[in-house]
Amino acid sequence: MEDARHVFVKNQSRDCCLPLVEAWYYGNAKGIAKVTKLPFFENQLFYIFANTNGLVTSYIDIPVLGEGTKVLHNFLIQDSGFVKKLFAEYDSHLIYLRNAWEKEHLGTEQELFEFLDVIKQSWVYMALAYYIPIIPGMASEDVELANKYRTENDMYLDASDNVLRATIKRLFPMAAGLEKYLLINEIVENKLPAQDELEKRRQHYIYTDFKLFTDKTLDDLAVQYSFEIEKEEILPVGISNFKGETASPGMAKGEVRILLLKDQLSDLKEGEILVTTMTTPDFVPAMKKAAAIITDEGGITCHAAIISREMNKPCIIGTKIATKVLYDGDEVEVDATKGVVRIIKRA
Repeated sequence: MEDARHVFVKNQSRDCCLPLVEAWYYGNAKGIAKVTKLPFFENQLFYIFANTNGLVTSYIDIPVLGEGTKVLHNFLIQDSGFVKKLFAEYDSHLIYLRNAWEKEHLGTEQELFEFLDVIKQSWVYMALAYYIPIIPGMASEDVELANKYRTENDMYLDASDNVLRATIKRLFPMAAGLEKYLLINEIVENKLPAQDELEKRRQHYIYTDFKLFTDKTLDDLAVQYSFEIEKEEILPVGISNFKGETASPGMAKGEVRILLLKDQLSDLKEGEILVTTMTTPDFVPAMKKAAAIITDEGGITCHAAIISREMNKPCIIGTKIATKVLYDGDEVEVDATKGVVRIIKRA
């Protein structure tokens, strides 16, 4: 990194296994460098991933991302056919991946190793699917093509995550319950860490610069790598209502159920208010039972917005604070038409 300090901004939070975090990081750095031959991407610290009790939060360096779009712009205007060629290559990966996703789990270690490699190598296409629409001057057909794949990325992440967890749990039973905290090389080399190390990772880890840290905080790494984490707004005490963006209009009242991890989804009871950071395809059964949906994150084309409209369920997205100010059992009124959540009674 350069000597100037970089400021990382919170990007999103989701329940995601460690091999996918590795692939995510690789795809946005060395993966893009490999496909485009642009050295700018080789060693950039675009992302920092911080896990706390199973929930992974990603942080992104927005200025460096902006520089990346400029570099890609200069590259792409010299090769008008690159985007179509790029996603044709992605399609060949997706044929393999979709076949794997249809299985409950993979049968052998060799199949698992191959799956991990394809995930890692194909993540670059997902990364570029996010870049291309924000690059000025891109051809409309290229933007349309990138957006097509972009809308499928939640399925990609969730389906891959489910296959990995089920397969690792089956092939490496000694890691059962902590299977999502193994690194790719530990799986491939069959060198699993001790249970206490995996438990440490479950409680806390940070992944960046192709390294896993369990004994350092974000503040420690900020000093080591000369960056800052954008400070989150301090919430007022005794907050009684807050706002977000209307994703699907309507009104609902009910008790709150906070769902952050996949293994919590069955906890939601019919008619409760689903509150989470963001939804993914795995959340759909819980969304069907919920009276309304509230998320911290997301825009009007996010998964929660699309599915709630299909279900005709009241949904407020992008509140930023819902999972911080609400607790299981709180009674709330959701006015999704106005984008307002009112706390009626505390649990």
